[in-house]
Amino acid sequence: MPRDRPAVPLGRTPDWHWLTHHPPETIPPALPLQATFANTGRYENGCSLLPSTGLAVLREADGDFTDQPDSTAAALSYGPYGGGHGHPDKLSLVVYAGGRQWLPLFGSMPYETHWKAEWTAHTVSHNTVVLDETSQKPAGERNAQWPADSAADRVLGRLEAFEPAQKRVAAVCDTAYPGVTLRRAVQVVGHLVVDDYRVEAQEPHAMDYVLHVDGELVAASPQLPARTGALGTKCGYQLLQQQAGGEVSGPAVLTFAAGKQRLRLWLVAMDDDPSAVILADGLTNSPQGHLPTVLVRRRAAQMHYVTVVEPVRDGRAVREVQPRDGRLTITFEDGSTRTVPVS
Repeated sequence: MPRDRPAVPLGRTPDWHWLTHHPPETIPPALPLQATFANTGRYENGCSLLPSTGLAVLREADGDFTDQPDSTAAALSYGPYGGGHGHPDKLSLVVYAGGRQWLPLFGSMPYETHWKAEWTAHTVSHNTVVLDETSQKPAGERNAQWPADSAADRVLGRLEAFEPAQKRVAAVCDTAYPGVTLRRAVQVVGHLVVDDYRVEAQEPHAMDYVLHVDGELVAASPQLPARTGALGTKCGYQLLQQQAGGEVSGPAVLTFAAGKQRLRLWLVAMDDDPSAVILADGLTNSPQGHLPTVLVRRRAAQMHYVTVVEPVRDGRAVREVQPRDGRLTITFEDGSTRTVPVS
């Protein structure tokens, strides 16, 4: 084999012939970030798509994000269930910023404990939507250690858009609840994450849009009256202890703290239907772990909420968020604005 043949350019992935027939010293030290990976993965403009897994990651950083640990990233999961190890969490969201998962993915409670079946295996323990205090399929109302779908009745979302130039992804799922379509579009806008969630059903349901936050609530606007007691009796709701809640009109703003860091959630209804915001104390992936849980609740056949997740940055804090003509206008403290289309 000739040893003076040039290495494959760094801009493309070597095919198997090159890997087989050329000596190790001609192999590039590392593939560049702007490359495909695994079997079908894509990386572009700081964003990753794993279509077989059904996972998209959007990043504020355009280049080597490992050198920018304080930058913002968001992940949307929509893919196949994953057998008994899967969770009923279609269209779930994770948000990372400032070196921490502010909207975390908890993972599993210890195996063979009652919390595994009563919390981990239910939808309310994830950052997505729950209908009628009943988990998405295949869990439903069951407390099952290892719920799983089947080839004949799959629970699977579909990718609608992956737009790395706009740092945006959208997915839909119509198999989590009968007769209900869940749609979620997520966009990283500078250091912000804009979460656009729409639910469309054939008849009214009690709808809960759920977000878990790794921080301590330090401010709420409007103020919410105190509440006590478990939020429900089944599907993980019995493990959520209410702290406050009430009906809101207009955007609600919740501020959380972790040390010197701050996170604000701007919860914006894109229609005029009444909603309640409920704050509860929820579990994590440890029986001793507790974090705040935010639920936006309404009873309707449709729900359309957009949340701006703001890791608060000095000199770039958000002053106002308002829906206007199918768009969200974000106004910063310096008077500048950013307009984001919503679905």
